[in-house]
Amino acid sequence: IAQRLKIPLYRQGIPIFDRLDSGQFCKVGYRGTMQLLFDIGNLFLEQETKVKH
Repeated sequence: IAQRLKIPLYRQGIPIFDRLDSGQFCKVGYRGTMQLLFDIGNLFLEQETKVKH
């Protein structure tokens, strides 16, 4: 659906089969929240660079 709508996809949940080391990420607490914000921010940056090119 994300590909059809041309929006970034953030994979969340357990298990994630199409990404390496996805089970190693901290998803709770301060550290997990910071990682989530950085991951989503990187998705926006990646989408922005795709639009420019």
